[in-house]
Amino acid sequence: MRFRGRIVTVLLFEVQSGRADVLNEGIVLETETIDAFSRYVFKHFPTVYVIGLRQIDTGPQRLSMPFQRHDLSENFVLQLPRTVEEYRASLGKATRRNIKRYHTKLLTEYPDFQCRYYSGAEIEQAHFEALLDLSEAAISAKGKVFGIDPAFARGLWRLARECGFVMVASIDNKVCAGLICFRHGSYCFAHVVAHDRKYDAFWLGTLCYYLTICETIRHGDTVFNMGQLEYDYKTRLLAHKRNLDRIEVYRSYRHCLLRFD
Repeated sequence: MRFRGRIVTVLLFEVQSGRADVLNEGIVLETETIDAFSRYVFKHFPTVYVIGLRQIDTGPQRLSMPFQRHDLSENFVLQLPRTVEEYRASLGKATRRNIKRYHTKLLTEYPDFQCRYYSGAEIEQAHFEALLDLSEAAISAKGKVFGIDPAFARGLWRLARECGFVMVASIDNKVCAGLICFRHGSYCFAHVVAHDRKYDAFWLGTLCYYLTICETIRHGDTVFNMGQLEYDYKTRLLAHKRNLDRIEVYRSYRHCLLRFD
């Protein structure tokens, strides 16, 4: 979609069995954009009767065509201040105290603890794979299936080398925590967050996340998306919940009744 000759929105979609499903997720779409896209699809794809959008941030709005909208998921988003000092000062008193306390405790018991930031081609595959292993171990311990298979992991690795960064925490030269993140412009989002549970007494996961946020602020980033799922540490680090919707747009009210699910 263009505005005054400039591309402002790119929506990738697939058409199958009378549906056009948008593949973009986790993005903000205004009423005018959804309406313009829907008119285009219904005009150029006469077999399509319903358009599906998933995990879209829409805000309160009404579309010009028949539609359904339901809460589907959420993201936790942190607007980054200009300086680390400003961010640290905005944290709650207890959070600031705990960060300092546990960081000191960790360094006292493990003097060789360090947390390092690597970007793009600097990322080492051994670190990358170690963070995936830690994440898989934590998810498997909950009786759940790890959602990253080897093929997807290889794709993440290539993408990380292009536009990603990692924060790697280590003790005794062994990876014990970290994040795998991606960056588009000044917008960052975490894809993998992991830590060794045997260091829970040191608040290691939250501490590593805090240090990662500080590094993105130094880099000049403006937004950090901490992903789905509600955890206390996200709000503790000042992320705000942003609801994501599922939207179904219909060609007509008749098609809405025929395909209402």
